[in-house]
Amino acid sequence: MPKQKINYSDINDGFKVMFENAIKEIASRYSVGTLEYVKEHESALYERIQQALNEVDRTWVAGRVGDATAVQFREIVERYYLLNIEAIKVYQDFCNS
Repeated sequence: MPKQKINYSDINDGFKVMFENAIKEIASRYSVGTLEYVKEHESALYERIQQALNEVDRTWVAGRVGDATAVQFREIVERYYLLNIEAIKVYQDFCNS
């Protein structure tokens, strides 16, 4: 039985959908000034967000050549999403205090 060829463009499309969904959800909750406030007052959280975004990029590139799975990518996107939601809550708490 011949080995089925993997279509990595399909994987890339799935990665794109996952990331776009996370970005849409973040954007729906985001307030202008959130990241600037977090960078200034919660630098460790800001750094974790940047690291997660870098990991999203690295994993997306790896997935394009078959070196990362959709499950791995989803986990990283979820981490990026949750860190952004945490930042949004930090900023909302500041604005509401």
